[in-house]
Amino acid sequence: MKSLLPVGSDVTLRSKATDRYGRSVEEVIRNSTNINQSLVKSGNAFVYWHYIKGCKQQTYSLLEITARQGGMGVWSVSTGDKADREPITGGPFDGQHHAFRPAFIY
Repeated sequence: MKSLLPVGSDVTLRSKATDRYGRSVEEVIRNSTNINQSLVKSGNAFVYWHYIKGCKQQTYSLLEITARQGGMGVWSVSTGDKADREPITGGPFDGQHHAFRPAFIY
């Protein structure tokens, strides 16, 4: 994370949605790099599909699939084969995360 976003970095925030508590859901951009996408790609974050509507859904989906299939980051724990990988923690999903996945990824 420090290499992607060193302390004091100038960033651009792109507002994408508002969560149920009224908080802004943002994409963070630094030097034309989408930090959100970088974190999903490396397996250091996973997508909360409920708030992805204003983002490039297909891009996020492909990045998460690649990280999951590669067993990267939060996807490193497996209950069997690579297709069955679950994040180390259920995070905000706790059993819901499959419900928000676009149909085309299965």
